[in-house]
Amino acid sequence: MIDPEEEELLWIKEAFAVQLPELDDLGDLEASARYFEADDGHLHIRTDFLLDEEDTSRNVRVAFVLTNQTLFSIHDEDLPVFRLVRLRARLRPGSVSNAKDVLLDLYSTDAEYSADRSEEHTSELQSPDHLVCRLLLEK
Repeated sequence: MIDPEEEELLWIKEAFAVQLPELDDLGDLEASARYFEADDGHLHIRTDFLLDEEDTSRNVRVAFVLTNQTLFSIHDEDLPVFRLVRLRARLRPGSVSNAKDVLLDLYSTDAEYSADRSEEHTSELQSPDHLVCRLLLEK
């Protein structure tokens, strides 16, 4: 769910009998609150995903609830990693067979995406213009 309205969250909670986190609870968390098993046996996970835009890079907090059969995600913005996972799943039917596979695919795609963005930024910093500036500053 991307930036869900309160009514949407209530509908999901009732329709799937799942306890979802409150949107206000997605802020900064202690390490101990990033992963826990709720009383109903569902796993609750909080993770930051990279959003690398043209002028800035930042993390977006995502809350996951993993039930036996379904992975719910709640975040404020559509993220490139999620779009890429959806695209790959459509192009490779059967590559993702359950909720855990989706979660693992999201994490591996995020690692790939973050590494690609890091390489791009590193190469930008090593361009001739930046090297000349660095040399001038060293003198």
